[in-house]
Amino acid sequence: MTIKELLSKELTRGRAGFLSGLTLFGLAIILVGAVLPNSKVSSCVVAVGGAVAGAGLGVVFGFLVTENLASDMRDTMRRSLAPGFVSDEDVAAIARKKWHLYYVTQMRGKFVWRYYVVDLGATCVVGKLLSSHIVSGLNDEPHQYAIEGGIRNGRLVLFAKAPTGTEPSGVYLLPFFGQEFLSVHSGLLVNQTWDKTHCISPCMLSIKPLVGQTAEGSVSDDHADVLDTEWRNTIGHILFPRAITKVPPKSK
Repeated sequence: MTIKELLSKELTRGRAGFLSGLTLFGLAIILVGAVLPNSKVSSCVVAVGGAVAGAGLGVVFGFLVTENLASDMRDTMRRSLAPGFVSDEDVAAIARKKWHLYYVTQMRGKFVWRYYVVDLGATCVVGKLLSSHIVSGLNDEPHQYAIEGGIRNGRLVLFAKAPTGTEPSGVYLLPFFGQEFLSVHSGLLVNQTWDKTHCISPCMLSIKPLVGQTAEGSVSDDHADVLDTEWRNTIGHILFPRAITKVPPKSK
């Protein structure tokens, strides 16, 4: 801790102690006034005590509100000025809502659809899409991921990063997000799976749930075909075309 931080902490502690003492002093005056036999004197003393206690409480609450407001402002400024993906706020605003996120990953050798709710409107920093969510691992243990993203010319890109470790960020690309009339946005996810393999897989953001399952985590096999069909119908474009100039000879 620096000398400046230490002095600030001590001054804050000193002010809080003084204001608390002032409030208690006012309450003590009220108690003294309440037991005085002379009603006129008692009323005056109680009024003075009430004024002192009220002033102390008012300053205490004002100090706490000011400190919280200053802390919130510092946090907002830090988030705003931190390096990252910055978008035009009018464009980013269309994504500031709760989304139902579906994506494919690999777990114990099997490819599965996963489902989570992501709130891109929970944290409002101008020009940035920030959120976080908790996903369950191979043994249902919780893992928290921070999400940061932005929009460029209708392309939404989200980065999901674990706060610790060396795991590379998952990258969600929703290339047709600019088509606001769509309720389901399909795209691709580049990520490291739970099996430590690297994969480019389907993903979707939807305003409403796409299947009946409401529990977050792995989607049941009964719903997997529905999601796969929805993704194929909504991606709607050529994927991974290959420009082959020579036809390989047929094997005999």
